[in-house]
Amino acid sequence: MTKDTAAEPLDAQDEEILAALRELYSRADPCPADLVDRVGFALTVRQLHAEVAQLTDQYVPTRGLGTPTEARTISFSTDELGIMLTVTHAGRDRSRLDGWLTWGGAVVQVTSADGSVRETTADDDGRFVLDELPRGQTRLLVSNEGSRPVVTPGFTI
Repeated sequence: MTKDTAAEPLDAQDEEILAALRELYSRADPCPADLVDRVGFALTVRQLHAEVAQLTDQYVPTRGLGTPTEARTISFSTDELGIMLTVTHAGRDRSRLDGWLTWGGAVVQVTSADGSVRETTADDDGRFVLDELPRGQTRLLVSNEGSRPVVTPGFTI
């Protein structure tokens, strides 16, 4: 290939080859479906300078009161905050979130899969409840006066 050939514009055959390569890579290594959510999460964390809580444990309890119940308990922690969540399915596409924080009176923001944000305040013992949350990828942002905000990684409810 000479210098002059490299500078020529792409022709129809070049465009075909590039389109075929793009299709091949799309099938072999597709873009993750949640990439936009993950990028948004990363930017939010950077903008807020929030501390990211680590997932510490996940439990799936068995049955409750003789009827099958799909519920999970998820725990997150940082050096300053512990978060325990119980997720219970409440209908076909909704979930209930019962939470306990080691910070009483903290503000809890829940960003749901559909992009909606709900906010509540934990009671003095750190307990909070949010009903009718859409199922899917979710994350929490917990803030308390005098402390750095804490954000959880995304988790599915």
